[in-house]
Formats: sequence, C-alpha cells, structure tokens
Amino acid sequence: MEPIAEIKTMVNTQTYHWNMACLGSRAIPILSQLGYLEPHELMNDHVVKNMIPQALSDYGVGKNVYSTVLAYRTDVFKGRSIPRTWEDFWNVGKFPGLRGLRQIPFDTLEEALMADGVEPSEVYSCADGINRAFRSLDKIKSHISIWWQNNPHAEHLLKTGEVHLIPAFTTSVISAMEAGAPVAFSWDQHIYAYDSWTILRGTPNADACREFIRFATHPERQARLIPYGIAPTQPAALEPSILKKNDIDPKYLKLLATYPDNLKKGLFNDGLYWMDKHSSMIERFNEWRLGQVGA
Repeated sequence: MEPIAEIKTMVNTQTYHWNMACLGSRAIPILSQLGYLEPHELMNDHVVKNMIPQALSDYGVGKNVYSTVLAYRTDVFKGRSIPRTWEDFWNVGKFPGLRGLRQIPFDTLEEALMADGVEPSEVYSCADGINRAFRSLDKIKSHISIWWQNNPHAEHLLKTGEVHLIPAFTTSVISAMEAGAPVAFSWDQHIYAYDSWTILRGTPNADACREFIRFATHPERQARLIPYGIAPTQPAALEPSILKKNDIDPKYLKLLATYPDNLKKGLFNDGLYWMDKHSSMIERFNEWRLGQVGA
C-alpha cells in the first residue's frame, strides 16, 4: 500500500524521516491535490524531459513502469488451452484450476470489467462501471482460493503451485520463472502504471532530491534494471548502444511492459479516475470480499 498516511504526518509535523518517496499513479494525484508534495521543477531538465510523457507530471518523475499480467503454471496447462485474457481467467469451465486474486480493488476491478466483455479503451468510461465490475466479481468470487497481499506473496504462490492462475506483477512472475518454476504469463490486457519519484512538501533537502532524480532517471541508470523485468520510463534506455555498454542481453526487452508489442496490448491504470474514489473503493471492496455486503 502507498505511504499516504506517513507522508501526511511527516509534512504536517515537519518531521522528515525521509525527504522523497517513490509513489504509484494513484497516490500522486491525492497527495498533490492536498498539498503534500513539492513541485519537482524538472520538466525542462535535459534528461528528465525525454521520458515517456505519460510518466511525467508536475509532482512526479517516472521511475519505472510496472504491469499486472495473467500468470499461470505451465505444468498445469501442459497440453491444454492456455489462458490469455481476463475473460479466460473468469472461465472456470474451460480453464479449471486454483485461482488467486489481489486483495485490493485497483487492477482487480479493471480485470473484472474486461472479463465481462468491456474493451480496455472503455474501462474507465463504460456506464455503471464500478457496479458492473462488482457483479462480474460475484461470478468468480467462489472460485478464488487465495487473496494475495504483496509481491513476495504472489511469487510464493506461483512457485509452490498453490495457485494455477493469478494476476501478478511482471517482476514477481519473472522472478519465479528465473527461480525455475514452471510459470509463464500473457501480455494480453495487461494493466500498467508508473512508479514515480516525488518530493515531500517543505523538506529542507528538496534540491538534493532533485539532484538524485536527475541521476536516477538517466537512461543508463534505468537500463541496469531491465534484466529484472523493470521497464524504464526513458525510451533511450532501450537503445542498442546503451544495452551494449551495460552488457544487457536484448532478449530482456520482450519482458518489459514498454516493449512496443507489449505496450499496445495494455490498459493504463488511470490514477486520476481513482483519486476521489480511493478510500471508498477500498472500504467497499473489503466489505464485499469478506462477505459483509453484496455488490
């Protein structure tokens, strides 16, 4: 979960245990609107300005792109049809197996809508979208064996075979694959977003934070994360000259959310859409998941 409460406390008390934070695309609009983030003032910096436009805002500088994909156990689906879409994940008849879902609403509600036939381009604009998503979730709820909590949990479930199909971050899936687990994933309908560097409002070390951001977002620095499945926000990080200089095998590019063939299959998780619904959706989703109320 995002450290929203911690940041509010530090800024309100002017007691900074840290001066900057890496935040997701949902937290930045919330905190910036409430006045808890410092403008980074790097829009025209010669390095920063070259990143993917979608990853750059007045209060956030894109650190990396992460993506939720449909992962599955290849040993379970050997010789069978392979699940590729969220509709496949919901289709327990055609694709039987133990299933896991993330225990927060974000990404999960988007998956539910696409499973119900909503095109990715219409997920945030379809009529009665949230209620429709919960009705879709009602159809799969009884088939969910485990609700996963964080990246290590999802990776563990894949490695041990406690689940056969699961939405998970690519970094968790790739880590399981590199550990030798019989795991694969589909890029179809993946849901991607950005982690960004942000500066806490009022910190006396804001300029030092800006220097760090300039350093960390340089294409050569970002390129070094590619073998871990962490997609850069700087397009130049994918250039052959930088890959060669950092001794990075080009084979890793196909495992990145920003690889062109992968990016075009994805849905951008719109943090602005969730800004006014963040707390209410967490509350409603938890009540639904625990069986306290219906959709």
